[in-house]
Amino acid sequence: RTQITREQFEARQAAARKRRQATMSQAEVPVIIVPWGSSSVSHGTVSTFETIRRWVKSTGVKAIVRRAEPMGTHYLEPQVDIIMSGQPRVSYAHITAEKVPELLESVIRGNDMRPDLAVCVYGIDEWDGAELGLKGIPAAKELDFWKLQQRIVTRNLGYIDPESIDDY
Repeated sequence: RTQITREQFEARQAAARKRRQATMSQAEVPVIIVPWGSSSVSHGTVSTFETIRRWVKSTGVKAIVRRAEPMGTHYLEPQVDIIMSGQPRVSYAHITAEKVPELLESVIRGNDMRPDLAVCVYGIDEWDGAELGLKGIPAAKELDFWKLQQRIVTRNLGYIDPESIDDY
C-alpha cells in the first residue's frame, strides 16, 4: 500500500482545484458539458457527446468538452450545457446528435444563447448559483423542478466528471 504525506495530498488537491478552474469555472474558452448517466445512454447522450467532439475537432474551435453526472433532470436528456467565458452555465434540453451542429454554431460561433432551446441558467460552480436568468433564459431556481430543492448530499451533481479523480 502506498501512502502519501499530508504535503503530497495538499499539493495534489491544489493541482486538482487549479485543473478544475482551468477547465470549468475559469476557462478562457467555451466549456461544453454533457451530463451523462445510465438513463442518459438510452436517450442518445453518447451520440450527442461524440458528435460534439467531432464538431469541435472538425471546426478547429477551441473548446473544452467534459462529461458530468446528470443532475436528476432525466426528462431533459440528452442535455448539453455550455459555459461561454465570463458567462453563466446555460443548459439545453433534448439535444440529439442531429441538433448539435446547429446549437454549437449558434452559441459558440454566433454568440446567440438560443433561448428557444435553453431550459435554464445554472451557476458555474453550483446549480443554484445563478441569481438571474440570461437573455430570456430563466435561472434554474425559478423553475418548478428546482424551486423547493436544497441539495446537500447531491449538491455537486452535474459538476463532477465521474471518470476524473480530480473532480472529487
